[in-house]
Amino acid sequence: MGVNFNANASFAKVDHNTFYGSGGMFNTNPSNLWYFGGDIQTTTNVSNVEICYNETLQTLDSPISPQMIGGTVGCTMSDIWIHHNTITYWAVAAVEISDFGTDNKFINFRIEDNVMLKAGQGFNATGDSPQGFTDVVAFRNAPGTRGLYSNITVSNNRMQGVNTGVSIIGAQGVFSSPLILNDNIISGSTFGVNNGRTANCSVLGNRNTFCGNQTAIKDTAAASLYQNSTINAGVCL
Repeated sequence: MGVNFNANASFAKVDHNTFYGSGGMFNTNPSNLWYFGGDIQTTTNVSNVEICYNETLQTLDSPISPQMIGGTVGCTMSDIWIHHNTITYWAVAAVEISDFGTDNKFINFRIEDNVMLKAGQGFNATGDSPQGFTDVVAFRNAPGTRGLYSNITVSNNRMQGVNTGVSIIGAQGVFSSPLILNDNIISGSTFGVNNGRTANCSVLGNRNTFCGNQTAIKDTAAASLYQNSTINAGVCL
């Protein structure tokens, strides 16, 4: 792990750093390699953290990971701004927002103006991370969690994944307001957007460009809306 903010940390900034080869490997089974550890993580009651102008390369987990760890109950993470970072070669998700606890809240997150390219690409391709996928921006909920997500924006990013550009994983957790998805370029993934939720999570997208994805948008939420999208067959990054 490169940088970790926890407990009641607030008003911090991580900027203009280079992270290389973060994380480790624990081989619980010769056929199942488990990677762990990222570059920048926030957890529990952390607020007002800005993560910007950093470069990460070859991360064995998720380079930037605001997450509630197992056993975390009733905590609030708020006002996290992730912008103008360059992320290449990672294993799980370039930005992973995840809840492994209970009744936690994620409020006021902005993921903007980042370049997140070359997921896997011979370094950690799909299947050799613990979860068996390599995404770009992932919202994850472990079984039994009841997290609340509010006021989340993903805008003006360049993304290239393996499995999914923007992924909403797990049946638990509630988005009390739509996930805002504007002005992104999402390329080269199995799914540009994958939202398997029929309730409690809708996406409000505008002016996104999808290039070279097998499926541009897979979204079963009735309230989701994608406006002014451009879908191209070729890769545009």
